[in-house]
Amino acid sequence: MKSLRSVHAIVRVVFVVLCVQIFALGQANDKGVTLNGSGLSVRWDVAVPHTELTLTISGPDGQVFRKEFKGRSAEFTLANAKGERFADGQYSYELRVTPPIPQILGRRSLERALKVIATKCGAI
Repeated sequence: MKSLRSVHAIVRVVFVVLCVQIFALGQANDKGVTLNGSGLSVRWDVAVPHTELTLTISGPDGQVFRKEFKGRSAEFTLANAKGERFADGQYSYELRVTPPIPQILGRRSLERALKVIATKCGAI
């Protein structure tokens, strides 16, 4: 009977260790975006194919900053044009990636596709 209890205890420990590993793997950052912060700037490097990046940042005082980037990265400096730092607090960001539209699609077929999406999913 004691040996059966010890087997159950070992199985439980192994199960807990495996669950922790699975949860850790689920939080891996393999979304194609790398975030780098240095001093007064934050930089997002995007590895997925795209034509444009749109970065929107909301500050603690209600200010909203929006900028579009054409390259493979987006950068935000935490100071204004005069060099004055922004207020301390919690900042929220949203990075939107515009996917490339194949050249095969013409304007009419793209409009038709958008209408189908709008009718199936709601207004755009």
